[in-house]
Parts: sequence; structure tokens; C-alpha cells
Amino acid sequence: MSNQFAFPVTIMGLLVPSIAAAHPGHGHGGGDFSVAHYFTDPLHIVIGLSLAVALLTAIAWARYTFPWLRRMLHGKSG
Repeated sequence: MSNQFAFPVTIMGLLVPSIAAAHPGHGHGGGDFSVAHYFTDPLHIVIGLSLAVALLTAIAWARYTFPWLRRMLHGKSG
């Protein structure tokens, strides 16, 4: 595959599962469109937990990989 198509294909690959997982509760006439929907619907809970795990993993990886970042976070100079 050509490099010029790699990024758009990757983005489309990430978006297709979102479209396939569409569910009632959003948009005009969709039913419950409240903040509680995002905290009680299993699809949103899984996404939120996945993002939290990814964020914590990225922070732990960065602290382990970059010593200057570890020093900066602990308030030490140099």
C-alpha cells in the first residue's frame, strides 16, 4: 500500500467499529440524551475505561523511558 493512503485507511479502520456499534440514545428522537447515558451505557463505560488505562499506561511508559521527565515530575533540576 502506498504511504499516501496509509493514514486515511488507518483512520477509516478506527472509525468503522464506532459506526458498527451505534446504538439508540443519541441524536434527534434517539431517546435518552443525558449525561447519565454516558455513565450507564456499557459501550460508553468500556470506552472510558479503555481510555483511562491507555492514559495511565502512556504516563507510566513515559516516566520509565524518559529520565528527564521523571526528574521534572519529582521537582528535581538537572
